[in-house]
Amino acid sequence: MTVFIDKVIIHVKAGDGGKGCVAVRREKYKPLAGPNGGNGGNGGSIIFIANHQITTLLDYKYNSHMQAKNGQMGKGSKKDGITASDLILPVPLGTIVKQNNKVVADLNIVGKKYIAAQGGIGGLGNAALANKNMISPKFALLGTKGEEKNLVLELKIIADVGLIGFPSSGKSSLISAISAAKPKIANYPFTTLVPNLGVVNVGDDKFTVADVPGLIPGASKGKGMGYEFLRHIERVFIIAHVLDLTSTEPNRNPLDDIKQIEKELKTYGNLLDEFSLKSKLRIIILNKIDVIDNSDELNKIINNLKQFNWQIFPVSAVTHQGLDSLLYYLASKVSDMRQKQLDLVNSNLAKPKIINIPDKEAKIKVQKIQTKNDYYYRISGRLPELWAKQIDWDNEDAVSFFSNSLDKLGAVKQLKQLDIASGDKVKVGGADSTCIFNWIDELL
Repeated sequence: MTVFIDKVIIHVKAGDGGKGCVAVRREKYKPLAGPNGGNGGNGGSIIFIANHQITTLLDYKYNSHMQAKNGQMGKGSKKDGITASDLILPVPLGTIVKQNNKVVADLNIVGKKYIAAQGGIGGLGNAALANKNMISPKFALLGTKGEEKNLVLELKIIADVGLIGFPSSGKSSLISAISAAKPKIANYPFTTLVPNLGVVNVGDDKFTVADVPGLIPGASKGKGMGYEFLRHIERVFIIAHVLDLTSTEPNRNPLDDIKQIEKELKTYGNLLDEFSLKSKLRIIILNKIDVIDNSDELNKIINNLKQFNWQIFPVSAVTHQGLDSLLYYLASKVSDMRQKQLDLVNSNLAKPKIINIPDKEAKIKVQKIQTKNDYYYRISGRLPELWAKQIDWDNEDAVSFFSNSLDKLGAVKQLKQLDIASGDKVKVGGADSTCIFNWIDELL
């Protein structure tokens, strides 16, 4: 039995940055000719990328722990450590990434990427740290830790083409005829309790088709398969109405079937900003034409359905009549839509990146934080928070470098303006920061 997997929990750990190197250049007549320790390499990041050739999250169900490699430590002779390669993880098109029950990424375009865990930054070696005031540093910066977190991957779109229709309209039979999928087939409502996914090969092209659970009036309000049905067709490329030409149910005809389903789609669509009915290509598939003896009756049905201005494909899942025409049409349309999405991704990648202006980058914020029983001073800003993670606190020279760097950024001046006194507690970074020290006037 095939288990449908559309939601998994995954643990990701990016690589740590390599430590900078402490080294001194040695020459024949100059035993100590200056620092030449190289920088540490950056750790590898973990990146998700939407891939239309991946159709399931099953691999992540059984391999849920992903870890990128660490950057290497710097070496002497100013040799930088090797930066680790990013770990690229392909996921199905339409995968949503959640953290703490919040959507952090929506991979709804082919080639779209999301950095799930940022690799650590390599530490500077003593050669890079040297300046006129610190000619030969006896320390290097540590590499920062790579991000580590738990994420939820949820498959919101499972196919390029979504087959929709009332229960027992022949969707399961159709997907079985055009792909290797073997769904359960029977002549009663809700045979399909979970979406069935089939991969269709047409020449050199490949696309996926979903046979989603049957729809009934009120589905947009949760009746029947309800939202379980509707959420799987929110962003398919093509919506294909599958109509049963042999239905004997009272008050049922192909025209009314489409109108009822479209009403449910519109009601559901109004609940979602991302759901755009106008962006969906619709087609109509008239199934079970092999049991229609009267061609005039078939032509009458087709003429009635022409009011929708959608392509109509009379087919038979049993005899395969009309399937070739349907599949080549779908393959062509899916290919065109994928190319448009890929062009959009490439055009966005080609846009120049905005580089932070150095003085803006160096801006810091100093606050006095009053707690229930105490108070402390907080220093926040990209550079001081980065240095706090890279300082070897057992090395006096490194600690002195950190203190002087805070002074150059203006932190000391701002702390004094807030009337800081010896012994007061100072924290660098957010609430979870471990960089906490006591203020000593004489050292700063």
